[in-house]
Amino acid sequence: MRIRYNAQAVDALRTSRVHQNRLQNAIGSLSSGKSLNTAKDAPADVYQSDVLKSKVHGLGQASDNVENSISLLQSAQSHLEDISSILTEMRQYAVQSANEATTDSVIAEQHQYEFEMLLSRLSDIAESAKFGGKKLLDGSMGVSGVTTGEHLRFIDAAEDTPNSPEKGFAIDITHTATRASMVGSMPLTAESIGEGFVIKVREGGRIAELDTTSGEMFDEIQVMIKRHARKHAGEFEDPFNFAFEEEEKLEESKEVDANQQQADSATSPTVEEADESLDIRQFVVYRLNEVLADKKLNVEAVTTHDGRLALFHFDYGDEPDFEVSCTLEGLISQESDVWQPSLNGSNVKGTIGGGPAVGQGRILTASGGGPAEGAVIEYSGTPGIFEIPVLDPLGRHVSNEPFRESQEMLLGSYENPIIEGYLHISQQSQSVQLGDEAKEFETFSLNSVKPHDLGRGVVNLSEFKSLSDIDLTARGGGADAVIVIDKAFEDISELRRDLGSFEKNTLQSTLGNINSENLNSGRTRSMLQDADSASEMAELTQSQIQLSMSQSMIAQSHQKSKNVMKLIHS
Repeated sequence: MRIRYNAQAVDALRTSRVHQNRLQNAIGSLSSGKSLNTAKDAPADVYQSDVLKSKVHGLGQASDNVENSISLLQSAQSHLEDISSILTEMRQYAVQSANEATTDSVIAEQHQYEFEMLLSRLSDIAESAKFGGKKLLDGSMGVSGVTTGEHLRFIDAAEDTPNSPEKGFAIDITHTATRASMVGSMPLTAESIGEGFVIKVREGGRIAELDTTSGEMFDEIQVMIKRHARKHAGEFEDPFNFAFEEEEKLEESKEVDANQQQADSATSPTVEEADESLDIRQFVVYRLNEVLADKKLNVEAVTTHDGRLALFHFDYGDEPDFEVSCTLEGLISQESDVWQPSLNGSNVKGTIGGGPAVGQGRILTASGGGPAEGAVIEYSGTPGIFEIPVLDPLGRHVSNEPFRESQEMLLGSYENPIIEGYLHISQQSQSVQLGDEAKEFETFSLNSVKPHDLGRGVVNLSEFKSLSDIDLTARGGGADAVIVIDKAFEDISELRRDLGSFEKNTLQSTLGNINSENLNSGRTRSMLQDADSASEMAELTQSQIQLSMSQSMIAQSHQKSKNVMKLIHS
């Protein structure tokens, strides 16, 4: 038996230390509630636990962000609902003012006063609506834009449309928008209509018909022809005239030109003959527009410079169309009693900021990936018609000839383009953080609802450019105000729709996903880090028993050495 090195005692001591460490770990886990108290416990698990800890806190903050953003949108929706109520009151005053038969100047002025009070309330809401100190509806949380140049108007921009450079995005229009049309091949005169004709126009499933072969239309045209004939014969001076006030002025100027032409050419048509055809054309066009409007067709009738009948669709672009049938060949359709489709219109073409753009009618939208991505503008310019003076060999002005401006003259050519204007974008759309990653965000816009920003872009005879321009005391102002207010309703409704869709489909949906991910991340982290109390208690008990046993064995190993010493002493 060796006494110099007690291997049994050393082994028992080592085992005792192991059990001591296990006992200490079990006590530490039970006292802290964590299975990972130091990095040495499980380095990989500690790393993963720290990552999950950061993610859990990030997701918790993202959840708070989304809930606050939902509150912001709901606050904005509440103010927009108030604005809708104000617009309803405005429309009521406008409809009442449009009834000019019973609305005198005093009532109109009272309506205008009430209307201006409502405008003031609307402005106050736009300026005072706030959430957390930030204004909501004054345009400071949206995207705004302005155009420079003739016939250009800013329509909209996307949340991700970039800010424009200092000079702005250059707008180069290469082709103007046109309307679906049909033009007759012969002038509309007293001689050409013969015994009358029937025109039928079909658009959007609706049909309008003008019959001049019988009834009131036929009788009135015959009266016009007879009266002009009597005037030509000198029976009386004032013929029956169905022309409008504006067209009467045009007729007077034509009479002056006709008198000059008579002095130079004996073969020129007489003033009475010119008046006769002009009055009949004006009368036919007026009645045709009446039946078109009565049947709610989006088509209008006009006459060309040389007296031909022409029909145009109200809307621009290659999609709107209509059909025409006429019993008189060449008056409008090329064949009699056959439905003939209109010639297609075209969409505006051009670039914004040098990048590609897509045209739809008069609307031009910058394509994705371009420098002005998402920007929308309107170009309303069209080639004009000018009168060029015609001189005789002696240099005297004898007449005027119409001259139609070409696309190249208005817009320039491919080699020498003309920049029509510039678009300036100020991007102030707001972002909402939807997760714990930097790229997990979405943007939204709260555009201005100030009166001068609502109801824009509506064509009306009163030339009201926005809600703030409405004057109910002006003649026809009530009817035009209804049109502008309806556009303002559309603006507010679209904004409420977009905000509601963003809240429902983005924020609320994302909030559920964030909470679910946060729960799963927390559960995973708990599995890695939190102590299993039952398991640790069992480990503690086992370690205590084993520690006690190892300590007893140490005592036994030392007892063997004592026995050897006793043997020596004996």
